[in-house]
Amino acid sequence: MNHQTDDFKQIIKRQAQTRRQQDLDDYNNEISGIDVGRIGRFLSSEARTRLIEQRTGKTSRFTALDVMLLNDRHYAKIYTRTMNELQRAELATERALEKALPKSIQLRVKLSETLSKAPTLSNGTKAFKDINGSVWSEDDMKLDEAQAESIEWDGTEPSYETYLDQRHELEAVEQDIHDIREYQTDVLGTIRGDLTDQDDPKSVDDIETNSSKMKKLMPKAVQQEMPSTEIKVEPTKTADITLPTLD
Repeated sequence: MNHQTDDFKQIIKRQAQTRRQQDLDDYNNEISGIDVGRIGRFLSSEARTRLIEQRTGKTSRFTALDVMLLNDRHYAKIYTRTMNELQRAELATERALEKALPKSIQLRVKLSETLSKAPTLSNGTKAFKDINGSVWSEDDMKLDEAQAESIEWDGTEPSYETYLDQRHELEAVEQDIHDIREYQTDVLGTIRGDLTDQDDPKSVDDIETNSSKMKKLMPKAVQQEMPSTEIKVEPTKTADITLPTLD
């Protein structure tokens, strides 16, 4: 029994000697400039940070937002969810503009063609006749009988109803463009500024308020372009540490 115990002690002793020799070899390699990836075993956390800064030329600095995301799981979850909502809204806004802008140009061309086919009044404005025979100027002024009788019609002129439909369609699209751009700048731009403020992170209540505002003020044209699935939010990287995306 004693013999077995002595053998066991000898094995432990040899293993300890081997580890010490390995540590010595690693230490000597690291000190001489040969990076074997084990220098961290010989340094304090502060010394490791300084070494990383020396080797990478980057200064490690946690912002106030980083600290909140790293230390408060609930905060990180709400933040990540809202950032995802923001990215989806931004994408939908871009898509809505990509559709509305060309449509506005097409409608302008179409309306211009309609106006070019209408008779011109003495003051330079265009005139249109409605289905009841009444004559209207392009700025919706009803012409009196004498003015109407002074116009020569050939029967190919566009109707007042056609003109109104085209004008109202253009006005609706241009209002959409205005609303989308205002939402993009005043709502989404402000929220992104809040969420990416590294030195003054917003509270959970503020973040949730922004989330509600983002949905409540979203124009219909943007709602129609919202992605049906979530966008993967890129993890926040700080000081060579990647923050995990929380479910």
